[in-house]
Amino acid sequence: MKVVTSQQMREIDRKAIEENNLSGHILMENAGLRIFQSLKKIYPNLRLKKIIIFAGSGNNGGDGFVVARHLYNYGMKVKVFLLAPFNKIKGEAGGNLNTINKMGVELIETETTKLEEIQRTIQNSDLIIDAILGTGLQGKVTGLKAKIIDLINIANKEVVAIDVPSGLDTDTGKIEGPC
Repeated sequence: MKVVTSQQMREIDRKAIEENNLSGHILMENAGLRIFQSLKKIYPNLRLKKIIIFAGSGNNGGDGFVVARHLYNYGMKVKVFLLAPFNKIKGEAGGNLNTINKMGVELIETETTKLEEIQRTIQNSDLIIDAILGTGLQGKVTGLKAKIIDLINIANKEVVAIDVPSGLDTDTGKIEGPC
């Protein structure tokens, strides 16, 4: 595994798209599929796990939507908590969100859900997938995202982060708030 800064990751993505003619859709699909395959390898009893995904509005969230689709197709019931309103999630992430919505994956908008209900769902889960923020984070996580990250941390559950743990600055390695 190679460690890169957020700027280097943006350059890798740019080259993949512009020089290798890979679409953002293909990059997102590949990332989500590899994460799903890794989950099956790490957790031989994956089908028995109660999995929830917390997804942001960007590409990291889009990767989480792809993972949700693969888990659902694998026969699992998965819940996806959206950290942005459904209609605000655009681009490739929005396309993948629409797909899992049509499939019947359970989607929950965190902005309209009580924190106690979110906390209860976290407590009843076996595994949490963090698809909130990726390598593009700049500055401190605040607001609802910070509250959700705190709830996840307090629960002391297993967490698999897509790209990096939400709240980690990939350029400096510093954590300036919840992570």
